[in-house]
Amino acid sequence: GAAYGNLGNVYNSLGQYADAVECHTQHLRMVHPSDLATRCAVLYNLGITQYSSGALDEARRSFDEALRLATQAGDAAQVARLHGNFATVHLAEGRLEDAVRALHAQYKAEYALREYLDAAGAAYKLGHVYVAQGNHRAALGYFERSLDLHHWHAHTTPDRTASGTAHAKLLLACGSCLYHQGEHREAKNRLAKAMTLAEELRNSRVRAAALNGLGLCELQLGNAAQSLAHHKQHLYIAQKSNDKAGQAVAHGNIAKACFAEQCMAKAAEHYGAQLGLAEYVGSAEAQAAALAGLGACAGVVGDAAAGREFNRRAAEGFASVGDAERLAEVQVEMAAQCVQEGRYGEALAVLVPAHRTLADAGGGCLQALLRGSALAGEAAYKEGDLGAALRFHTQRAEVAAKLEDATAAARASGDLAAVAAAMGDACAAEEHRRRHEDACQALRIHTNDEVARGVHRVSDAITAAMRDPQDLRDAGAQLAQVLRSFAQR
Repeated sequence: GAAYGNLGNVYNSLGQYADAVECHTQHLRMVHPSDLATRCAVLYNLGITQYSSGALDEARRSFDEALRLATQAGDAAQVARLHGNFATVHLAEGRLEDAVRALHAQYKAEYALREYLDAAGAAYKLGHVYVAQGNHRAALGYFERSLDLHHWHAHTTPDRTASGTAHAKLLLACGSCLYHQGEHREAKNRLAKAMTLAEELRNSRVRAAALNGLGLCELQLGNAAQSLAHHKQHLYIAQKSNDKAGQAVAHGNIAKACFAEQCMAKAAEHYGAQLGLAEYVGSAEAQAAALAGLGACAGVVGDAAAGREFNRRAAEGFASVGDAERLAEVQVEMAAQCVQEGRYGEALAVLVPAHRTLADAGGGCLQALLRGSALAGEAAYKEGDLGAALRFHTQRAEVAAKLEDATAAARASGDLAAVAAAMGDACAAEEHRRRHEDACQALRIHTNDEVARGVHRVSDAITAAMRDPQDLRDAGAQLAQVLRSFAQR
């Protein structure tokens, strides 16, 4: 009987699953019904083979029978292991809630057995399932549990490299969750620790991921120059390892930092590079991201036709891959063009669902939510819906405070003063006006009555470019050449 089992394992390792199933089934027939431990082990191997062959229903039945026998035999270690197998099958079927229950059971069983490294593995998988569900707070809790268990295990194992790599990956996971919760400073701290560990271990893959995350955090914190430096280092690593997908990501993030620095021509060049690489690796999502970036650049230099075309194609791309958050970000840019052209009702029709998506998305979309709230507030004000304008600008002020963006908060106060005055609430209007003027004085922003009423609004990028018309013309001329080359694709 054991020979059949060994042969089945060999066939499984060679990918000859039908032969492996036949051997394990024959082995099971030869095991006496009273030999619970052996029957459980054979069913375990049979389930693994069935899972590998894609026969998920059969695998679940084998694991279920193995779990019943392991429980009957009092084999706690096998029970824990089988809960993990069930989780794997559930994940393959997309049944996330069932996977969560199985992983919870495995985590508790492994911890009770003091198998702390296996418990850490279950917690790590749980974290990723919660991420897939969009529950970053729960995910962070399990990543931190796994981190604590790995940290304890590091003191008991001689394999410091493996332990350090696991520690670094968990710090990356924690940083990502914190980023999506909007806790960008704490995320930055975790990612910096991950990068330090990666440098000590000479692990370029983890270092690249840490640099990418740090760059995103710095951009959310308003440090575009530092963000650019991190993403350029990421690009260098990706180029050195010939990682085309990584290069596409890095070029896109460099473009975002250049855009934030009002370097529109450079931003367009990097978005163009991202688009070319995304087409090469066949990433529809990266192609859509590049098109969205080119659309934003076109909007800044006033090329409305190119902007509309880029944004339309970007929206189609994000919709095709089911990325609701990025689709909402593109819709904000499309609405911005509507507002600029005075089509306020059309802008609101796009902005309201996009705004709802961004509000539900968490910290990773706060900049887009800030912009969307400002545009929605302006459109609602122009349409005479003062209640909606008040809600949008109030949320805008809250997001600006969370981002610690004093300039955006000051502008929100000015707009809230205008809305309150239009609603006849003189006390609220005066309070918002006072906050606006105090903030402007603290930031040394020039203010006048029109600004205080919140009527005069213009994008940061255009404001910066308009300070030097020659810069605007030069940037526009360079950008137009890049835009024309990609608009024809």
